[in-house]
Amino acid sequence: MWIGHWCCVFNCSILYDDTGIEFKFDNPMVFDEQFGIMSRLLRYIDSKEVAVQNLDTINGLATIRGAALIFLPGWHEIERAEKYLVENLSDNNLVICRLHSDISLETQMRAFDDTAAYYRKIILSTSIAESSLTVPDVKYIIDFCLTKVPYTDPTTNYTSLQLAWASKSNMRQRRGRAGRVSQGIYFRLIPARFYMEAINDHPEPAITRESIDKLILNIKRVCSDKPKKILGLALTPPTLDQIERTIIYLKQVGALSLYKKQLICPDDGDLTYAGSVMVSLPIDLRLTKLILYGHVFDRLRDAVVLAAALSAKSIFTLRPGSQFEFYKGKYYFSSGQMSDFTCILNAYNLWKAHKRYSRMSGKEMEKWCHDHNLDLKNLNEAEKIRKEIEKRLGERHGLKVHEQTKDIRELAFGKQDVMDPQAAIDEYYILNFMIAGAFYPNYFKTGVSDEMEIVKMLNAKDAKTTIAVTSFPDSAIVYHKKIQEIFGLCSSNLVIHYEEKKAFIEFKESFELVNKIANGVYLSLVLNRLDRPIELSRVFAKDYQRVRRDLDFLRKLKAKEYGIGYTSRITTTYQSMDDDVSLLVKDMNEFRIKPVVLNQLTHFWAHIDEEQHQVQLKRIEEFLENSSYKFKLCKKEDMAVGKLIVCFHFTGNGTECGFYRARIDKINNLGCQFNSWIFIYLKYKSSQKILFKI
Repeated sequence: MWIGHWCCVFNCSILYDDTGIEFKFDNPMVFDEQFGIMSRLLRYIDSKEVAVQNLDTINGLATIRGAALIFLPGWHEIERAEKYLVENLSDNNLVICRLHSDISLETQMRAFDDTAAYYRKIILSTSIAESSLTVPDVKYIIDFCLTKVPYTDPTTNYTSLQLAWASKSNMRQRRGRAGRVSQGIYFRLIPARFYMEAINDHPEPAITRESIDKLILNIKRVCSDKPKKILGLALTPPTLDQIERTIIYLKQVGALSLYKKQLICPDDGDLTYAGSVMVSLPIDLRLTKLILYGHVFDRLRDAVVLAAALSAKSIFTLRPGSQFEFYKGKYYFSSGQMSDFTCILNAYNLWKAHKRYSRMSGKEMEKWCHDHNLDLKNLNEAEKIRKEIEKRLGERHGLKVHEQTKDIRELAFGKQDVMDPQAAIDEYYILNFMIAGAFYPNYFKTGVSDEMEIVKMLNAKDAKTTIAVTSFPDSAIVYHKKIQEIFGLCSSNLVIHYEEKKAFIEFKESFELVNKIANGVYLSLVLNRLDRPIELSRVFAKDYQRVRRDLDFLRKLKAKEYGIGYTSRITTTYQSMDDDVSLLVKDMNEFRIKPVVLNQLTHFWAHIDEEQHQVQLKRIEEFLENSSYKFKLCKKEDMAVGKLIVCFHFTGNGTECGFYRARIDKINNLGCQFNSWIFIYLKYKSSQKILFKI
């Protein structure tokens, strides 16, 4: 009952007459047609507001438009709904907000902002807005009548969120979100008959669908009776089969012994030491087992940190439109191991070191967490859980956890890699042993790929450093700029091989020692999984024919120069299409040149002999000749192929000594202690090799 205001309720039965949707209680799902109905309802609301307000309109939209709260079951459905609204109601002046437990508080607070005249706020939310949050200006509610609830798989005893129909009591709670400060309307996107006959009055009790392992351990701690006898007294007791499976599982993990008072007992057992630790900690049994393995392998502190972080909400926050940066940040936090455990541990250590040694203010820490896609609120919550775990381990079991936070001055925070690759190898196997023991037997084994098929697909290139991009409408090299732009997000040092309508992206970079896969390969696969469409600019026939003519000339030249057959394969480096000459003359039809160095009779190096370029060149040379200027020394780890630097050049007669602009053309690995850089001097295009010791 609402005092002073009311909320109309509509079941959208009539809207389903021509859709052919068949709702089933045992198969809850979101139908594509429901998004169309959602769009029609928003159009219907617009027409009613215009009729009621009877004021000036813009494009058929009323001046004051109430906010609409749309209940969806999960993140994937929220993304589907937003995509549909953007594509089909782009002219409707919508301000779309998201409410989900995994997004940052800053993003969630946008749902409470006021909207301008002629604009409508659309809030796409999970059940978090059912009771946890109240948005005061919500006037309309569209309910998909679905939710996600934790269910325990009876075969694996593993709990996961599964899609389910919301109960009538849940829907009444959702209906109450409208009509708080004015009259409201509530739409259920299910037929009235399905609502009356199939929907339950109340949610299924948690004791019948969730794991009862912790409950049985608590019974064993305070009572000597069999668990099935005590649980049988509950208002909605679990089944005997569920109780027996749970007892078997507790014996498998070592929480209960096979014996009850020195006698084998199939449906009961004595509480073990491991079981006493599990029942005393406020975390899942598997995470407690991870802590016990951490104690065995002398990694107790790391195990406690992981258990605390996994018990709280995710310490990483995903912001709309930044999915790739989010996964890229997590990849570098994991030191290239592609492990959530390593990622969480490194992120926590980095945050804790900054908190302890950097002397950041509260605002500065919030900004730092925002820049690294970390949720400060959840980090603090994980820290509280960690302290509680350590307190209980010390007071009840005599296990002391030693703090291991490193001095911030000892950590390379300027790098993207938090942990040194070699150090990551030492931690890698120990952490794997701990995880394997804690989560046994829940393993996932990847399928074995056909190596012959991979070799064929990649044209015998290394699968650890190369990816293939296919199905271009024309010759792939025509779209070189776009390919370079897209995969430049993954790595700044790449070589692109073209063969007709295929492109092979080879990442020339040092990759991690742990997984032996180039970073760019992994990040490219992330780009593919994000389902972001690659848009290619249209190539006109005139430009296409010009490119084809140049390609044919290049192939014939290579065939003649190297004495090989005519080939459709072309290789370009990241810099080859964007070198200095192409940038300088891209807007010129004619220009003068000044020959500098004759390499062979067939080609030579030259400078642009135009006034503006000569002035720039003279200014650069004067700057380099100024001996009073001290150049910053390059660090070995910052050197990469294609990088522009300033290098000292010395000739035998000493006439051309001095600093010159140079580009690193190649880095040779000469063994475990020596490397060499080959510089190409831009003034004379001459090369010089420099040997250095690692």
